Amino acid sequence: MEERAWTFLQGEAEVLVPTVLTTAGEHVLMVEAEGNTYSFELVVLPAAPARLRLIEFSDQGTANSPLSGPPTVVLVDEFGNTIIENNHLITVAVPGGFVSGTERVLTNSEGRAEFPDLTLHEGAYNLTFTYANLAGVSPLLVIGYEGSGEEHSPYLIHNLYGLNAIREDLTAHYRLANDIDASATAETDSPYWHSGHGWEPIGDFAGTLKGDHADSIYGIHDLFIHRPDSNRVALFASIAPSGAVSDVHLVSANITGKNVVGSLTGSNYGQITGCVAAETEVRGAADVGGLVGYNSGSITRSSATGNTTGLGLSLS
Repeated sequence: MEERAWTFLQGEAEVLVPTVLTTAGEHVLMVEAEGNTYSFELVVLPAAPARLRLIEFSDQGTANSPLSGPPTVVLVDEFGNTIIENNHLITVAVPGGFVSGTERVLTNSEGRAEFPDLTLHEGAYNLTFTYANLAGVSPLLVIGYEGSGEEHSPYLIHNLYGLNAIREDLTAHYRLANDIDASATAETDSPYWHSGHGWEPIGDFAGTLKGDHADSIYGIHDLFIHRPDSNRVALFASIAPSGAVSDVHLVSANITGKNVVGSLTGSNYGQITGCVAAETEVRGAADVGGLVGYNSGSITRSSATGNTTGLGLSLS
């Protein structure tokens, strides 16, 4: 219970009238007059709803599984007080991402609207929560794959965000399910793609990545990296001795690094088979190649076309 005290000079008691309390809850109002103290208990209720506040949320989730948290919002007034009332209807919209779950939820007795079973496709989305004319937006990245990541059931990668999630398990088995549009890596105003630096190379890949699926060979298009002060710059920083990449095509990649720079991998100690870099722009200082910067592994049936600029060029 909050206590407030005011002291009034004679004839100024009317100052009490316009006093404004902005914190909802129970208060004790104490007034001193002519040596006497008077106290009043009062309850201040929240003002009218002014906005939505997200109080529980994880900015990453797993595709085709209920979002963790779960996503929970409350209504607050203009002073930030939570509207502790039930039966306010809150809706959520996820354009292009919705799989299943409850999209319309009533606030409970604590004023909370929880979305416990919201399930989305893999991808990057904005979740928009709405009450009457009020809206709150929160970005969300949903990652996940079909498959188990084992050799007989590799993870299927459907988009750029799934490709980026390879770095979470460098020993698993992956396969492209379709062509991957990587043009978002060139967005200069995207913190997710490092605000102009583009793709962050995946280091020491020891799993497998295959570009063939369902009788087709798929590619990664328009990958952008601008890291002129970094070494081992490419889609992969390095492919480890136990790593293998096959039938992956990189199309129109634009890569800038310092030393050991390529489009597929900076350095290769594993196996590369049937991979192609087409119409690439690769720039660096030493050990620069259209496909691979430095090779100490196996490269077969692979090629690169485009422009490669550097002080010491590799043959890959």
